[in-house]
Amino acid sequence: MSIVSNSIINADAEARYLSPGELDQIKSFVAGGQRRLRVAQVLAESRERIVKQAGGALFQKRPDL
Repeated sequence: MSIVSNSIINADAEARYLSPGELDQIKSFVAGGQRRLRVAQVLAESRERIVKQAGGALFQKRPDL
């Protein structure tokens, strides 16, 4: 679960509003969203190369596979 879900679930279970600290954590999480999306995009675009290189490295270390 994300920090957003956890914060809301915890506050709801305790019948309270989110604390300033929880709100700050959510703000930081949201602010980093573009960075996380870019990382996911780069990984998706590079998936074939990543798998090929990882497979090559594995077979160099374990040629018996």
